[in-house]
Amino acid sequence: MGSPKVFISHATEDKDLADALIDVLTSSSDLSPDDILCTSPDGMKLTPGVNFVDRLQKYVADARTVVLLLSETYYDSVFCLCELGAAWALKQDIVPLVVPPLPKSAIGDVLLGIHVGSIDSKEDLSSLMSRIQSKTGKRFRAARWEVQRDRFIGERLPGILSGLPRSQKVARAEYDKVDEQYREAREDIARLEAEIHELKSKVEDLSQCKDREQVTSVLKKHSTEWDLWETAIATASGAFSPLPNVVIDAVYADHCGKHYEPDEYVYDDVMRAVENDYLREVYNGEYVPNNDDPKVYDALCAVRELAKVLSDMPPEFDEWYCEKYSHRPVLSNRRLWSEHLGAT
Repeated sequence: MGSPKVFISHATEDKDLADALIDVLTSSSDLSPDDILCTSPDGMKLTPGVNFVDRLQKYVADARTVVLLLSETYYDSVFCLCELGAAWALKQDIVPLVVPPLPKSAIGDVLLGIHVGSIDSKEDLSSLMSRIQSKTGKRFRAARWEVQRDRFIGERLPGILSGLPRSQKVARAEYDKVDEQYREAREDIARLEAEIHELKSKVEDLSQCKDREQVTSVLKKHSTEWDLWETAIATASGAFSPLPNVVIDAVYADHCGKHYEPDEYVYDDVMRAVENDYLREVYNGEYVPNNDDPKVYDALCAVRELAKVLSDMPPEFDEWYCEKYSHRPVLSNRRLWSEHLGAT
């Protein structure tokens, strides 16, 4: 055969699709089967002894238009990728058509800047027809072309696509996503196993308790909430320790939603706190903590964190706290401030 005018590059697994496309092109134009070459063994029509690679290079170089049927299996084929690379390197007239379910986003950088059509698009197939007619000089019969094109898309293509094999390779992005999900699942399993172990240990310890005090001790041992309480109260105590008593009183009033109105006998202490930038006077004789001061700011933050921790504590904590300190663990309780935060 002479050099083909149209070269269709496709994966071996997509031969039925290539044959159907050739039928649409030849049945609606002056193109003959010898004008179109596809890369399946039947399409090449090689005689015994002919070098396949040499002949392939010549056909790609001599073709007026190169059609790429870009399916999932196309990218699995070394020969297909060689054909694509050769057509690109030779600056051939390339018409790439994506074959579902391959998304256009999966197309490689070799085709960057080239419009990629879809095999199931009327507009893209008509664009292919116009390119072939322009490059080969072969005339298409418009009315017959539309009938054949529409029949191909509406009747033949769905069955062909459903029978195409899927690629056995996994895209890197998809692999990375699944790998991340796997690692997260392993972390969740490890966390749950640790929780189960902790619960079993807790049940074992509770089964050996003889009185309420021992139960409380076990609950503290196995409770992260108790750890959070101890950390929060230690942090708050440390934040309040450098502050004068009048400033602690002002922070307490602020937490309760009020301005600090000091008694006359601490007036001098209040004035010194104002001079040291711990307090600000907002009305005549009413003061608020100055949160621009770093020490005051730390104390205010510690109170907010302590309030959050206390709101999340289990009922057993309240019982333990009341029994130990003889008052409720709420930040509106002045006795808690006196016990832990240095209020007088």
